[in-house]
Amino acid sequence: MIDPDEDVETEVVQAPKKRTPASTVQRWTEDELKELRNYLSENIKTGVTPGKKACMKAIRKSRAAKGVLYKRCWETIKKKVCYIIQKEFVKEVLFMK
Repeated sequence: MIDPDEDVETEVVQAPKKRTPASTVQRWTEDELKELRNYLSENIKTGVTPGKKACMKAIRKSRAAKGVLYKRCWETIKKKVCYIIQKEFVKEVLFMK
């Protein structure tokens, strides 16, 4: 029986923290960029960043055509198109002068 007046030491053990794996950057291949420009050319021409629906539509087309773009997340595709639009905009501004 435990005496309430007696000091009892309890040891708190923490579980080891799980490390999240470092994210690696996956380079865009020429095939992926070709498909990206093919499926989302309207967005690139108009300078409008595609939404989820447009990205998912491109992914479905890529999967149906046995392409490689479907392996990318829709958010990654959206970001890449946004970067392409920004890059082309900068080129237009610099070379317009």
